[in-house]
Amino acid sequence: MKKVGVLIAVVCLLFSFAGCSAGGKQNDDQSKTRLGLSVYATDDVDEDEASVTAVVAAVLTDDDGVILACRLDEIEIGPKIEGGKLQEVTDFRTKGERGNEYGMKAAGAKQEWFEQAEAFCKYVVGKTANEVAGIETKDGKPTDSDLTAGCTIDITDFMAAVSEAAKDAKEYAVSASDKLGLAVTASRYAESDDTQPRYDFVFSAVSVSADGKLTGCAVDELQKTFAVASGAFTENTEAADRLKTKKQLGDDYGMKAASGIGKEWKDQAAHLAQYLTGKSSAEMTEIPLKDGKPTEADLVAGCTISVTGMLENVQKAMKNAA
Repeated sequence: MKKVGVLIAVVCLLFSFAGCSAGGKQNDDQSKTRLGLSVYATDDVDEDEASVTAVVAAVLTDDDGVILACRLDEIEIGPKIEGGKLQEVTDFRTKGERGNEYGMKAAGAKQEWFEQAEAFCKYVVGKTANEVAGIETKDGKPTDSDLTAGCTIDITDFMAAVSEAAKDAKEYAVSASDKLGLAVTASRYAESDDTQPRYDFVFSAVSVSADGKLTGCAVDELQKTFAVASGAFTENTEAADRLKTKKQLGDDYGMKAASGIGKEWKDQAAHLAQYLTGKSSAEMTEIPLKDGKPTEADLVAGCTISVTGMLENVQKAMKNAA
């Protein structure tokens, strides 16, 4: 492991959701700073209620895999059936975006959800993926007093998301002064009917330079369709099942053959992320699109899918970078 001359202190700013980039060691070789994004998503279904929960982690690591900065958020949507009819989800905010409205303090907790997520982020700075995965817990809750001082909730999914993000981190030319951003956007797919309601999720992790330019980017998406018949959800499960994002599905997503350019979704998303690197949010707004799909030759060469949602989400992450 490379020697480190100094420790850096990074101020953790809370915007509309929780996260932090605090305390870590400075990376000697800035050209090998890594950015990682991971989504740990599950679904749970019974006759009257269904849910999708996604814990999302963004990390910066050094070349040895030591976490330099971390941000976390979580979203949970829960469509219900009442009187035999599907009730529309009206709140697609993440737990971090809800802030104090999430209500943990009101229920008696000492810290709100976003504060506990922030405490976890601070705790994992300086750790590797394996060390995060090995954090001691009892019934899913932390036992180390340094962590329980600020975080007492179940951290099982936090640990999984952060350790996976650190393992999957890719090399970017990120400076130690760059800010780390994370964004989640969810919505009901407008063209889905109440017999097959579909919910779409977009995730992005970004690093942003002092002059507002994107220096690193990772994006992912998740789609979940529920089946409804005779006034009930039909895809019953006894326990929450792990869902795979488009990136996690990899070649199994099945876009390559039909893409027209011989590229799977994960490859097209990676090409988009590379294309966006070096641009400001304002420059991204000016990218030419037709029906949501790119028309500029350099982007079309590797990405022909609709990118509107990903562009908006990346800009949201840049705005929230801290």
